[in-house]
Amino acid sequence: NILDSVGAWLNFTNTFTHLSSDEKWGSLENGSWNGMLGDVYRGEKDLAINYFTITDERAQDFDFSVSYYNEGFGFIGLIPVPLPPAMSLLFPFSPVLWMSLMAMIAVACMSFHVLQLQYDRSRSISESIIAVSQ
Repeated sequence: NILDSVGAWLNFTNTFTHLSSDEKWGSLENGSWNGMLGDVYRGEKDLAINYFTITDERAQDFDFSVSYYNEGFGFIGLIPVPLPPAMSLLFPFSPVLWMSLMAMIAVACMSFHVLQLQYDRSRSISESIIAVSQ
């Protein structure tokens, strides 16, 4: 609709095609452009509108509009050094998880010890810890 309005104002007509002559986007192969960019380069089309990445290779032959949409970003970092073997057991879990695990073991040991006392079995705390850990 916008191009029709501008065309009526500036006295030109337009036609749209949804595919290029070879149904490709456009790249430089064997010294010639193919796809939508090839159609524009050969003068078969006046304009191509699509998600084209602006590259130095394309900028040598084509004039791009101001990029209005940027897609694709990433982060890069160094590969971390391997941990010493002694730390490989501790590293996968956070300190909060380790503390929670220790608290759960303590609660289980104390609960087991209290249950043993209710049944008149006299075990020491250390014997209760050993029994729970088995």
